[in-house]
Amino acid sequence: MVNWEFYGDVVMYAGGVLENCISGILFWRFVKPFLRSEKQTWMVGITYALVMLALRFYPYEVDNKICYGIGVTAVFLVMYWLDRRNPEQKVFLAVTFYLLEWIAWGVILGPWDMMYHVIVMRSPFIEFAFRQWALWLVMEILFVSMDISAKGLLIKVIHRAYHYKQENMTKREFALLLAPSMSVVAGYWISSYFCNIYEMDSGQYMYDIHQEYIWFRALYMAVSFAALLTVIISYQHIKDGQRKEKEEAILSRQMEDMKRHLNEVERLYVDIRSLKHDMANHVMVLESIYGQARVEEEDEKGEFIGKSGGVKDGGSSKIGESVGKSEIAGKYMAQLKKHVEKTILEISSGNPITDVILREKCDEAAEKGISFCCEFHYPAQTKVDAFDVSIILNNALNNAMEAAGECENPFVLVKSYQMRNAWMIEIRNSMMGLRAIDEESGLPKTAKKGAGHGFGLVSIQKVAQRYNGDIDISQEGREFVLSVMLMIV
Repeated sequence: MVNWEFYGDVVMYAGGVLENCISGILFWRFVKPFLRSEKQTWMVGITYALVMLALRFYPYEVDNKICYGIGVTAVFLVMYWLDRRNPEQKVFLAVTFYLLEWIAWGVILGPWDMMYHVIVMRSPFIEFAFRQWALWLVMEILFVSMDISAKGLLIKVIHRAYHYKQENMTKREFALLLAPSMSVVAGYWISSYFCNIYEMDSGQYMYDIHQEYIWFRALYMAVSFAALLTVIISYQHIKDGQRKEKEEAILSRQMEDMKRHLNEVERLYVDIRSLKHDMANHVMVLESIYGQARVEEEDEKGEFIGKSGGVKDGGSSKIGESVGKSEIAGKYMAQLKKHVEKTILEISSGNPITDVILREKCDEAAEKGISFCCEFHYPAQTKVDAFDVSIILNNALNNAMEAAGECENPFVLVKSYQMRNAWMIEIRNSMMGLRAIDEESGLPKTAKKGAGHGFGLVSIQKVAQRYNGDIDISQEGREFVLSVMLMIV
């Protein structure tokens, strides 16, 4: 006689092992957008799967609530060990996945139980042991599939609701997000406690006697997930407000930069007009000094020729006066040249605003020992706003100068060129190492802390999209390349 109970135990263990392994993969998928490296996410999935498998084969019975708690605690410790950044968010992720395990199981239990009674218990083949076992096997496979599908769906919903996955979570935000989660955990433990009390007192499971209990618990779990999701969405709205404030602060700073550049252009134009106005006077002064020196030299030569006995002391004095006036003229010309060089820009891009920006960055690069090469030319006869171009150049060159300043042989190259209807701006700079790219935005992740950081490339991208263009980022060895495309025709 076939021992179908033995085969049932084998299937249950095999199904449990498979479910634990897939849960590890789901945990990996859950934390992947929040962590910085692929290695960290795989370590999370492997840790969870191994811990849950170890607890499954532990010789003593351990309550599921405690097993899941041990699993997510182990995962949190691994995440924190691999990356000490943003521990509040890691706690929230661990607690949330703990709840997802329970919520998914509770939501599918009602429909699955109803199908089990219809398919297995009321089957006309119930008197045949093999067929009954086969139907039970199908239902076990169905339960694991439904559980995995439910958890995958819940994870997908949370990912879509949680936008700012790479931003640090403050302690106040952590308290806001954790409050409903802990309430749900408390409800989970309390309901399980009373179910266990009922089972000990009556010797039966509560849902075997009261079928409606399964549906009420499923409703409670669905409401719990809705509450968790609502708080996450509220948290994202808070982050939206914070981001908007930061963007407004950056816009205000860009306006101040633009105003400063305009004032610099105006000052240069005033200096040029003043120089042009005063140039005639400068020429007259130089001619006067030069003329007096020439006259004194000719007088001195005539006096020297007329005196065979040599030059008198007065002649030496006149020669000294002549030389002194020549020196005065030379100093005057040097000062004038210096003033002219200060007034005339070394960089001529075709637009006074970009001229000022590029000259400032060139001077900054010289102070920091960074090689600066400029091949930038403003497109003629286009509707490209100088303010928009200043946003691109300021943000891009600030990032480039900061990254290049960390290298041994730093360089920054900025150039522009036109390809049919597209105007391309390209900024190249040296860098220490490759930067991680955010999967959602496609932009490099910032390691800088504080308000205002991480918005430079976002501002550049917004400007490019305003002109039906976009940006492209490539990292070639130790060289970072930012390409900005603007459609100008």
